[in-house]
Amino acid sequence: MSKVSVIIPAYNAEKYITYAIKTVINQTHPDIEIIVIDDGSTDDTAEVLKPYMDRIIYHYQNNQGVTYTRNTGIDLATGEYIAFLDHDDYYLDANKTAEQVLLLESHPDWDGIHAGWQIVSEAGEYKSQIKPWEQMPEFTTKAWFKYSPVFLQTMLFRRTCFDTIRFSTHQTSEDTFLIAQLLLAGYQIGWHRKVTTAYRFVPISKTNKNPYDHLKNSLSVWKKILELPELPKNIDPKSILYSKLLWMVFTLIKQGATDQLSEFLDEMAFNTPYHKDKTYYDAIAQLTKLLYIHEQQSHQLPEMFSAYIPQPDLLNWWHKVWWWYHINYHTMDNSLEDYHSHIVQSLADFSRQEHITLSQKSLHIMIWIGLGYGEGWSTITMIRRFAKDAKINPIWLYSAILYMSIRYRNWWILR
Repeated sequence: MSKVSVIIPAYNAEKYITYAIKTVINQTHPDIEIIVIDDGSTDDTAEVLKPYMDRIIYHYQNNQGVTYTRNTGIDLATGEYIAFLDHDDYYLDANKTAEQVLLLESHPDWDGIHAGWQIVSEAGEYKSQIKPWEQMPEFTTKAWFKYSPVFLQTMLFRRTCFDTIRFSTHQTSEDTFLIAQLLLAGYQIGWHRKVTTAYRFVPISKTNKNPYDHLKNSLSVWKKILELPELPKNIDPKSILYSKLLWMVFTLIKQGATDQLSEFLDEMAFNTPYHKDKTYYDAIAQLTKLLYIHEQQSHQLPEMFSAYIPQPDLLNWWHKVWWWYHINYHTMDNSLEDYHSHIVQSLADFSRQEHITLSQKSLHIMIWIGLGYGEGWSTITMIRRFAKDAKINPIWLYSAILYMSIRYRNWWILR
């Protein structure tokens, strides 16, 4: 069996590291070396590791940070395969390593494996689990740049990945930067469709202590990634950065840090594939969806965007349109009937010019619904009915449908 090196960076790790080591020792793969890099701990990390000294390779260094620590571990590793495990995380599945080695040996074109993970509390209590392949079935470069799943502790790499590429020591989010570099260099990663590892949500950790700083650093890293000369032409930097900004805004709203949103909303105006107004209307639509899915209220969105689009009535209406849609789609057997009625009735509150503008926006939404969810003939019937009830010019209707079909390369709607 091929040797696997598991690298565990440790800094003031006395509370959790022995449990992490036990889950590596309990792996069914027979040939694992455990490398613990003590990054200048000032607590009793070295003391709690003494009972395990016959099972681990222990290396002490002056404090340099996690990126230097992981790179030191790579230098010391002798395995054909390399894995990383933070000292406060742990393996859930005793077969994780064995199964991933088997996957790499049966897929010689794969250079790495990525699995799913579970989020647990500081005490190890279950909170949620992430199965990234459900959103991103194929681990392609283009798909990864769009969705960007990274949890290093679930992964296993061939040693050859690190012949010329290492963790960058010049920024945070070094794991994201590493995966981007590997993919752009032509390395291939595959899925291990199984939840294998626990991420311990420790409130005092750097990531969790200040979400603003973490997101700000993440934004900086993505800007650097999207400036790399190896970036393929089929990846649009502005679209990618816009999607990352949307997720960052969502994260701040979810964590109640709405007073720190303005900087990220300003960034949207400079990093968007759309013109300014469409950017913010699209952001409201996307954020309404994310908040609904995560069972969060979104009524505050119009006020958040009022400084960018000084039309509060329009913003409130736009938000309601999307909120109604998600309620209907998820709770009313995918029917658009009530959704249609809500929109038509709400248009009566606006002037004729506003009515025309909002009717056109509503029609775009309905076309997006059909394109995105494949509602088929029921949607095209609803679109035509809505256009009639809202008194939309038929020429505008069919030109909009043609444009959207070309834009999204979906032709069923022209039937």
